[in-house]
Amino acid sequence: MVRVRREFVPVFWAGVGILLASVAANRLFASELVNYPVLYGYLEQGWQQRGDRDGLAVAKVVVLRAMQTVAVALLCRGRFKRLACRMIPALIGGGTGLSIVLLTWSRGAVGILLFLALWFPHGLCYLAVWGLLLLRCAMDCEVQRRSFWSAVLAALAAGILLEMFTGARFLTFF
Repeated sequence: MVRVRREFVPVFWAGVGILLASVAANRLFASELVNYPVLYGYLEQGWQQRGDRDGLAVAKVVVLRAMQTVAVALLCRGRFKRLACRMIPALIGGGTGLSIVLLTWSRGAVGILLFLALWFPHGLCYLAVWGLLLLRCAMDCEVQRRSFWSAVLAALAAGILLEMFTGARFLTFF
């Protein structure tokens, strides 16, 4: 019974992050404390830069995703790994909730489809990488180091390549 609960701890905290960020973003946008068209403009600029396949855009994506993965790996190994197993999924969920709310406020129901286009298929690779790291942390299990890190690096490389070559193409439909 304890083993099942440990496996679902990251999923629970991701749900908490989605819920809290969605409620907070809706309240901020409804009260007009935050100007959501400006935030959407920043998001659109990021898409346009991602569509340019110059060396700087590629380097930004590679460095950002590598740093995110290294941060998750280091937090899961550190002294506060039990806290990290809860906070990292909550932050990922919070980013997801904020993105969905921003896109639905800006684009209506099409915003949900736009969110899916933003995170498909490369987002699945990143979630697999970070999920593997979090599950290894939450379960406190020993794995074969070479096989584990090979799988993590392969999924990370696949995510980066998919983000470079397919992400911008999905956005052209919107």
